[in-house]
Amino acid sequence: MTREVVYSWLGPGSSEGQVRFSQVSPQGPTILNISFTGLNARAGGYHIHILPIKSTQEPCSDTNIMGHFNPFSVNAASSPAPGNGTVDQYEIGDISGKFGDLTGQNNFQNQYMDGNMPLSGPNGIIGRSLVIHYANDDATNNAGWRRMGLDG
Repeated sequence: MTREVVYSWLGPGSSEGQVRFSQVSPQGPTILNISFTGLNARAGGYHIHILPIKSTQEPCSDTNIMGHFNPFSVNAASSPAPGNGTVDQYEIGDISGKFGDLTGQNNFQNQYMDGNMPLSGPNGIIGRSLVIHYANDDATNNAGWRRMGLDG
């Protein structure tokens, strides 16, 4: 039986989108269907973070959601350039590392398959958050354009 989690996203201005995570079996790969519009070249990386969104005040701060979901302690500095490695060479939550970021995009649509991103279980992404970072906020550590809870 296929398990699926769909989240709609409303960003600043006219930006919006949807991310759909589906998995046919707990041992199978997760399929990501991603669709964003109106990004106006303002988005950069996007990642699954450790904790769900709990606060409306600074919801994407490291204090509220902690860092990228990385249960295998992958050294992100040793990961290949975005989109150049295999999914196991990146943190589980590093979607933009695995498949490339959103830099320069206005509208974005793609489908990916990730054999290292289970939906459930101790290393699953359900119950966490997804953050779309501003293109320029990685250097300032001011995480978070907008986010979605992955409550499933």
